[in-house]
Amino acid sequence: MMIKLKNSQGEEFEVDINGDDTVERIKERAEEQTGIPPEEQHLIFNNQRLSDDDQTCRDLNITAGSVVHIVQRP
Repeated sequence: MMIKLKNSQGEEFEVDINGDDTVERIKERAEEQTGIPPEEQHLIFNNQRLSDDDQTCRDLNITAGSVVHIVQRP
């Protein structure tokens, strides 16, 4: 399924994931698109920071078309 990653500059990147993918995998896909290493990323979905890298998209109700915001740590 395709989701969108949106950075603080308003740019959007589409990534292909599946329901069993973890937050860690989303961060890896985000790095492929943005160049931001996973350890420098904050991911936010539904106004909640995704802090548990082992949670799956299914656990978090991330579905096709969802927008996950990515913020780079300073």
